[in-house]
Amino acid sequence: MNKQVKKISFLMSSLFVLFVLLLSYLPAWAAYRTVAKSFSNCNNAGDLLYCTIQDALNAAGANDTIYVLPVTPSGFYNESISISNPARIFGSSVFVTPTATWSAGTQGASSDAPVLRYTTTTDEVINIKSDNVIISGLEIDSSSVTANGGISFEPVGTNVDYVTITYCSFVLNDGDKAITVDNGKSVSNLTVDYCSFDGPEDELAYWFSVGEGTAATGDGGAADGVVLSNNEVIDAMSELQLDNTNNIKNIRYSHNTFDNAWNGLSDDYYGYIFIDSPAPFFTTGMIQGLTVTHNTFEDGSGASAADEFAFLIANPVTQSAAAGDWAANCALHFNNFLQTDDSGDFPIVGFETANIQTTEIAATQNWWGSAKSPKTFGALVSNLVSFLPRARTQIAGGGYAEIAASTTAQPITGTAILNNFMSLQVTTTSGGAATLIPTHYTSTPTGTSLPSGISALKYFNLGVKSGQGNIDSISVTFYSESGAQLNSANPLYWDNGSDWIPVPAFAITTTAAKTIYSPSVSETYVTHAFGPAVIANITRTGSGFYYITPTAIHSSPTQTFFMLAESSTSSSSTTTSVPADDDDDDDDTTTTSSKKTTTSTTSAPATTTTSTPNTTTSTPPQTTTTSVAQNPRLTLSPSMLDFTDNGTAQSIIISNTGTGTLAWSIPDNETVYNEEDNGSGWIFSVSPDAGSLTTDSDNVTVIVSRSGLPVGSYSADMLVMSNGGNLTVGVDMQVAGIERPTVRVAPNFLLFLNESKTDATLTIRNPTRTGTLTWEVQKPRYRRGGDMDWITVSPVSGFVQDQPGTVQVSIAKTNLPPGLYSATLPIATNVGNRNISVFMRVQLGESEFSELVIDDSFLLFSDPEVTEDSFIITNGNPEGLPLTWTVALPEYIGEEGWITSVGPLAGETTTEEDEVTVFVNRDVLTIPGIYRATITVSSNGGVQDVNVFLYVPFL
Repeated sequence: MNKQVKKISFLMSSLFVLFVLLLSYLPAWAAYRTVAKSFSNCNNAGDLLYCTIQDALNAAGANDTIYVLPVTPSGFYNESISISNPARIFGSSVFVTPTATWSAGTQGASSDAPVLRYTTTTDEVINIKSDNVIISGLEIDSSSVTANGGISFEPVGTNVDYVTITYCSFVLNDGDKAITVDNGKSVSNLTVDYCSFDGPEDELAYWFSVGEGTAATGDGGAADGVVLSNNEVIDAMSELQLDNTNNIKNIRYSHNTFDNAWNGLSDDYYGYIFIDSPAPFFTTGMIQGLTVTHNTFEDGSGASAADEFAFLIANPVTQSAAAGDWAANCALHFNNFLQTDDSGDFPIVGFETANIQTTEIAATQNWWGSAKSPKTFGALVSNLVSFLPRARTQIAGGGYAEIAASTTAQPITGTAILNNFMSLQVTTTSGGAATLIPTHYTSTPTGTSLPSGISALKYFNLGVKSGQGNIDSISVTFYSESGAQLNSANPLYWDNGSDWIPVPAFAITTTAAKTIYSPSVSETYVTHAFGPAVIANITRTGSGFYYITPTAIHSSPTQTFFMLAESSTSSSSTTTSVPADDDDDDDDTTTTSSKKTTTSTTSAPATTTTSTPNTTTSTPPQTTTTSVAQNPRLTLSPSMLDFTDNGTAQSIIISNTGTGTLAWSIPDNETVYNEEDNGSGWIFSVSPDAGSLTTDSDNVTVIVSRSGLPVGSYSADMLVMSNGGNLTVGVDMQVAGIERPTVRVAPNFLLFLNESKTDATLTIRNPTRTGTLTWEVQKPRYRRGGDMDWITVSPVSGFVQDQPGTVQVSIAKTNLPPGLYSATLPIATNVGNRNISVFMRVQLGESEFSELVIDDSFLLFSDPEVTEDSFIITNGNPEGLPLTWTVALPEYIGEEGWITSVGPLAGETTTEEDEVTVFVNRDVLTIPGIYRATITVSSNGGVQDVNVFLYVPFL
């Protein structure tokens, strides 16, 4: 043995002895295992040190953590592992103190991560059979000629639930599938986040695959609630293949980067996201709820495989029949489609055979590689793809956040938003939830230029997709980079379509720099440091899909951009970082105008501002201000909840012992379950989880669930956040025996078909009367009328032991047009979920509503002498509400500027006819042919497009 080998052997032996000594001092509840194949005597440390991952899994209890060390000097774990119990498997590069083998915010595992590769014939490297599994920091190599899969699922029952795969690297070969759900298996609530996938350049591999059944026998796969985000995909495709009996539902691709450099592929289909069915035609299986947002599809394929698609629906996939159409179930927004080659057989986005579908894919707000339409320079989109409006510059990043209905200002966090220098506060009414889509761009929008002497730090856009009228006000916080200095005169500008206009001074509050903390899967905290910030307080008008401007949230199809302006001096600023839980120093600002009043809740001195109605000019309105001290303070009673071994529900009281309005919330993802416990998530519900108060108090009910937990003691720290400070409530619970409750909900459907019935009762029972059944009614899933949120329930959560519980369900028909409405009411319990179908019929005379009617949706200027035409707007229900309408500026498909005037741009009608006149000018066009534009009319009775065609004759 040479000296170097002896030195390594001595070092490894010393580390092993140190590790054994440390283990002897660990308490008996240390629920973790360590896998270290490099140690020849790795099974001699009190059964806590293992040579194989499977041995550690076999010995582990439920929810144990398994740390996997790399095989030194350059080896790998040659095994196919099966996970049959809830577990957390983390790669670790350090032996004694576990150290994560990944870098937060960077896709894939680090170079020192443990490698799993199986060289014996098998179907997969990892087979997951259990719920509640987390895998992080591993390199999973399925490139061996005998293994064709990375991770697959094989539930013991009918479904695998709650699996998280993050910061893993996947190495793929021909036909390999990194993560796959097939052979009749089912998975739900799957998250694949910050992983990297590396496939071969000359063969087709799959990074995420559902289905691939071979006949109409249900041998494909089912998936529901899958989030695929922040991943890097190279030379691999995702496929969703629908079979006869299984459904593929609620799949979201967000913030991924796709870059294929394929050459010489022989496959019929190759691209990034492919949707197909393996059998001729299916009627029972369905695809529902596909969302593709904030992804970048690079144009990187080689010369012999240059025409890959980004998103293709192939013949003969059926529509999602249960919900009606593709338009309601397939959305592609705020993506970069950078492919330019249109010489292949397929479009970049759309249908392989357009005539198999009857409804459009919604693909708006995307960047198509240039300022021109994707229809102008090539067939980048197929027919039946709605791509207007489109982005006006490339998208650099952004977020996608669901906001529940609340009257409290809600801070929106999440790494994707924070990394792009945007923080949000939103106030909603009880009208329903909203989807916020903040987007960060690389440069100034097409068609605009910066004002003289102004330098830009960042460009932003914020879309708000909400139910009708349920957003009252929005407070948007724009952060600059740490160390940067904002323009002191005008730090924030907005784009009115041609010029950058300073945001009026009364709408801006400048805040200090701060550091924001965001949890990661490694149970550490990632720090995001920001420089100075600007808060814009904005009031809503109108309804629908909005973009924010300084004066209103409006539904114009033209995007509105914000810009943070840099200081004209180059001196650096000094910033001070404060933790997120000290974030109570914003302003409580009330802005009053003749239109609406907006209040955003914070704790520094408040400013009451009165102004005249805002206009689109570069001169801010005159203001007068008065200040009143506002210092809310959070108080909790009690500070500790002890459920012992039989308690299920307890309450805490939240009070404001200061002045002003206290806004508070209890975020579920901020509750810390102590690591020494064997479970997490046992705090089943907190109701309400947010609120605001001045001198009164709020009573909050906390419900716990012991279902499925081993006997033992459990504790958690529940964070209560507010603008008057943050406090923690300690929660203790014991499990004396295994609880096995059952659930029955009756009836399983509710009918509201006659005029008088507006209320019904659901009964929730625990038939076996064993254990405690905890339940929570979740947000309804509407098939029609969801923007009105016509279902309310009370209470929303509870528990059942011996006696049944009841839920009152009410419906509201106000302002809904006549027709049949349906929805699903999900009820989550600690022993499974139940779905209640709700049907409602609205008849004439039961509600007031207006209806937008346009006499002619086509204006054809075919006569060279005709330069003027018009269309008529009427109210289809003159007995209802007045019809209020607005006309947007034309959206051109091709050459622009030939519509010279449209007017009037707004109006209101009950019984009379309103005429809108359109003027055109052929002199600005030099090439003969047919030109097209779209004019969108929005109203409180619907939205319609008027198509305008102009013929320029040949000379």
